[in-house]
Amino acid sequence: MHGVRKGPPPPPEKVAARRKKAATYAALLKHALAAKQAHKHDSETYAVVEKLLLASPDVPTLWNYRREMLLSREAKTDGGLDENETQLELALTQKCLMKQPKSYAAWHHRLWIVRRRPALAKDELALCAEFLKLDERNFHCWNYRRMVAEMADEAVEDTRAFARDRLQVNFSNYSAHHALAKTLPSQMDAAAARE
Repeated sequence: MHGVRKGPPPPPEKVAARRKKAATYAALLKHALAAKQAHKHDSETYAVVEKLLLASPDVPTLWNYRREMLLSREAKTDGGLDENETQLELALTQKCLMKQPKSYAAWHHRLWIVRRRPALAKDELALCAEFLKLDERNFHCWNYRRMVAEMADEAVEDTRAFARDRLQVNFSNYSAHHALAKTLPSQMDAAAARE
């Protein structure tokens, strides 16, 4: 029931620590939003935004600001993200997804990075397999896998094999059934072309 405690109240020290943590987060968020308003793209703000995202990956405004800062860096160097920056962004999103595996914003940012470097798509399939071992029904990961599989030109047979493998683990996995069903139109199109 709502409003009914399931256990004893937390000790006052824990409550004080939570309040202090929340106040720190609020101050950092205020700093980041003011910097966004002022179009600041300096290293200090970049680090603050990263710290905020690691604490709470579900804030789309911060991910958008992060992309804005990355695009600003790109414009200054007349090129795309370098290998080091790309790996740092992928590491950040992976940490955020380990904390909150169903964060729309973190998955979207990761896809944005991979779309800028499509050669990374094949490696992302292995990451998806690991995340789906942790939560086999994470439809965010399944959707991401479908998009990177397309970028990696994964064969339809490999996509089916992966989905069937997940169904061997748990036949009630609707997400795996859905992934398998998404491959059927291509199979039917190929059969129609042969006729």
